Amino acid sequence: MSDEAKLISNNHKKWIVDLLRENNNEVTTELMYLEGEKHHCDSLGALLRSLKNSKVIDFPGLFLFDRDEDKQKIIKLLKEDYDPFA
Repeated sequence: MSDEAKLISNNHKKWIVDLLRENNNEVTTELMYLEGEKHHCDSLGALLRSLKNSKVIDFPGLFLFDRDEDKQKIIKLLKEDYDPFA
């Protein structure tokens, strides 16, 4: 991954974790995707999956989509001190 792509990815991971912290460490998929639109994030599903694989967050299933079936699923922050830039 290029340095620029890594920076963009880490910036997205930062706002994802910040959003969770601001909301008592959990949000619905719907809220996450709404916030993703504000940040022009077109890779949110992949970023969430990456954070889940790193055990930073957790959510039911393998992948969350911006669709009716997933909107009320809860995303939880597991590592409150996570810093994507560390």
